[in-house]
Amino acid sequence: MANGSGYKALCAAVADGDQVTLREAAASDPQAARHWKPIMDAAFVGRADLIAVLLDAGADPNAIAGTPGRHSPLVRAMQPHATIPKHAGHDAAVDMLLARGADPDLAAGPHGMPPLLYAAMGAFEGFVDRLRTAGARYDIHGAAMLYDLDTLRAEIARVGVDSPDARGRTPLQHMAWSGMWKLPQVGSERALECLAVLLEAGADIDLFERMMEGDEVFPATALWRAVSWQEHVALVRALLAAGADPRSSVFSAGFGGNEEILEALHAHGADWNWRLNGRTPLLDLIHWRKPGAVPWLLAHGADVAATDPDGRTALHLAALRGVKVDYLESLVGHGADPAAPDGAGHTALDLARQKGRAKAVAYLESL
Repeated sequence: MANGSGYKALCAAVADGDQVTLREAAASDPQAARHWKPIMDAAFVGRADLIAVLLDAGADPNAIAGTPGRHSPLVRAMQPHATIPKHAGHDAAVDMLLARGADPDLAAGPHGMPPLLYAAMGAFEGFVDRLRTAGARYDIHGAAMLYDLDTLRAEIARVGVDSPDARGRTPLQHMAWSGMWKLPQVGSERALECLAVLLEAGADIDLFERMMEGDEVFPATALWRAVSWQEHVALVRALLAAGADPRSSVFSAGFGGNEEILEALHAHGADWNWRLNGRTPLLDLIHWRKPGAVPWLLAHGADVAATDPDGRTALHLAALRGVKVDYLESLVGHGADPAAPDGAGHTALDLARQKGRAKAVAYLESL
């Protein structure tokens, strides 16, 4: 595989959608055409014609990206992506890759899963059908994501209800990760049937994948996946009713801002002052400039005086990060102390002045 920079010219042609230039560049530098990135980029944007040019020049339909994401072209084409909606070009790209030797069972991507599971995650029915027609297989985890109850029951009897995948994720976690409930002919009812099968078989509702968040281990539970990946309100409620621990879902619920989910977690004892890497959900929302749920958190017990590892309160962070004055007013209205110093002795006004936050300065000076 090429290690030089020749592949960048091919990537530029892919970015421009220029089939002629891509063909010429591939012909002049066959080694570059075999680099993993051009075919990955073509798959990502859904350009079957460009994929065909690269495959003709020797690109590998089963290449694995050299980045931490570890995508394959198939996974890159079908993995859900918030800013790149799937379109007919992605269908054609998947068809092209499968026709030219892509392995429908090759585990890849950031989650180390086969393509079929990414298709289920995104509720991409067309991808699911294409992969199954191409012979894609699945085990207990795929059965849970596809809500295939017959296969799920058979696999539970064969390997056990909490059988982990390579990363320690159970069938229940995979089921909660699935987006198949979004399909009109499926719906939440099927997901809840799948949940019932798993719970009746004795699934441990709070088993989790160990995910590193900074220096801490984050417990990625089934409930967290239903909240953070799918905002699947019916499933969130069912998991909570069955005894799921709401703790690790509080950050994702705050970021998502879905009040039905926030209320459901609150009704089941969620701790809105739980800490991860030294920050509470309130501090985290303001740190990342995603303050939409701040008023809700403040109204439901979030500690306005909590501090991060630098001794900064939510008001300090709001002044520092340039959060709208409305949120500063809300914080002060719930008891935030404008005169409180952070760990370095700075007030919120000091920080607003340092960063040139004119509106925050004007508001804080008026107090």
